[in-house]
Amino acid sequence: MRENDQCDGARSLADPQRFSAIDEGSQKQRQDRERWDDEDRFDAGEALLEIGLVICSMTLLTKKKIFWFSGMAIAGVGVAIACTAFLLH
Repeated sequence: MRENDQCDGARSLADPQRFSAIDEGSQKQRQDRERWDDEDRFDAGEALLEIGLVICSMTLLTKKKIFWFSGMAIAGVGVAIACTAFLLH
């Protein structure tokens, strides 16, 4: 009876339906990884945009234009990074 079980186990290893399920699983993992990469880009873009906003608001306190220009530059980089999530597919 144990020999029969071992033969069934060997047949199930070579089952083509099993390999198609593995292929589907790896394809879903690849799609999830791509989605997470997009989310990371959006998060990084949002963070830089908010940092740029805070630096720009420092212009009101200090009356120095360097904060305005640096804040706008950082915000621009943040927007560019967020846009790459759409362009890299």
